[in-house]
Amino acid sequence: MPSIAIDGPSGAGKSTVSIQVADRLHMIHLDSGAMYRAVGMYMARQGADLQNAADVAARADSVPLTLTFENGQRVRLDGEDVTDELAKYSYTASQVSKVPQVREKINQILRSIARDMGVVVDGRDIGTTVLPQANLKIYLTADPAARARRRYLELVGRGMEADEAQVLRDIIQRDYEDTHRAVSPLAKAPDAVEVDCTHIDKDGVVAEILRLARRAGL
Repeated sequence: MPSIAIDGPSGAGKSTVSIQVADRLHMIHLDSGAMYRAVGMYMARQGADLQNAADVAARADSVPLTLTFENGQRVRLDGEDVTDELAKYSYTASQVSKVPQVREKINQILRSIARDMGVVVDGRDIGTTVLPQANLKIYLTADPAARARRRYLELVGRGMEADEAQVLRDIIQRDYEDTHRAVSPLAKAPDAVEVDCTHIDKDGVVAEILRLARRAGL
C-alpha cells in the first residue's frame, strides 16, 4: 500500500500538515507522536519510574493502546479516548520513547496498519526505521523559537495553561534527547526531502508536500 513518511522535530507541525495531506490524498493519517504520548500518559498513571528503563520496559506490553479512525485518528487507553489530553505529555513521551520495548510495540501497530491501508505517518523515525520503504519521505523542520510559538498557541487554544519560555526550553531539551537517544534517534533519511516551515504557513507546507506526492505518483 502507498505510504508517506513525515519526520521532524517536536512542534514542527507534522500532525497538522499530515492530517491535511492524508485527507487530500484519501489516505489514513497515523500520528506516532500521539501514541508515544499515550504510552507516557499510561506510565504516569501507573506510577512508573520514567528514569528507570527496566520499569518502563516491563510495563510496555501491558499498555492497552488502540487506535480508531471514525473522525481522524483517536487514541484510546483501555477503551478511554484520551486524544484531547495528550498535548501535555510531550516531555513524558520523550522519556518512554528511549525504551526499545516501547518503540517496538508502537512500530508493530504502525506497520500493521500500513500493510492494509494507504497511510501518511508522522513521527521522528518513520522514514528511517518504521517505514523505510515509504513512497515519499519528508523531513519537516523549523527553528526552535517558531516551533515553541506554535506549540504554545496550540496549548492555549485547548484551554491549557502554558508559558511560552518554558515551552521553548522543553522543545530544546526534547530536540537534544530525540537526536541523541541510543534507539532510533531523530534523523533525516538520506532520501527524504527537507521542508523548512519557519517562514511558511501550514497551507504552503501542505501544497509543497502534495506537489512532491504527485511527482512520486501518489
